[in-house]
Amino acid sequence: MRSIQVQALRTDHQFKKYEDFPEEVYRDDPCWAPRPPGQLFNLISGRAARCQTLELQPFWAESDGRIVATATAVIDREYNQRWREKLGHLASFEALPDSGLAARQLLEAVAGWFRGRDCAAIRASYLGGWQMPLTIDGYGVPPSAFHGYNPPCYHNYLKNSDFQTEKGMVEYQLRLTPELAESHRRIVANVEGKDVRF
Repeated sequence: MRSIQVQALRTDHQFKKYEDFPEEVYRDDPCWAPRPPGQLFNLISGRAARCQTLELQPFWAESDGRIVATATAVIDREYNQRWREKLGHLASFEALPDSGLAARQLLEAVAGWFRGRDCAAIRASYLGGWQMPLTIDGYGVPPSAFHGYNPPCYHNYLKNSDFQTEKGMVEYQLRLTPELAESHRRIVANVEGKDVRF
């Protein structure tokens, strides 16, 4: 049986390893685009300007000494004051496939951290400046502008830790045929009073 250890991170060396972990998760995924170097490090270390009103704690789970999941617990004091909530945010969650038990233990540790700070609920995967919402369907197509891209297993990892879908967003795509392009060109030209090219 594998040994799983969840740890709250404190050092720059740990923050750097956390920042590098997504490269292992998405190594074979052509749709993944890495963050700019140093961006995640500055967030989880609290050095980014965005972090001035945040209380945060990054965690990882190791299995037999290998990092298999990461997440950062974030409390945005300005957000909670503005909306009169006691909300915590789960940000930058990443995990390897077949690491469900480690992911669950990691998420339990994060939940415990929030409980110790009087949070009444945890919102996963969406926090301005940190992360776009997770994808929970349509994994076979490239991501668009308004959601992140993640492995399909994340949906189960979160559901198995009692997270529930709060809000969903559906994106539609259409094939822009020459006939449809001409139709849209006429509509815009009528509104604008000029020729429009697509």
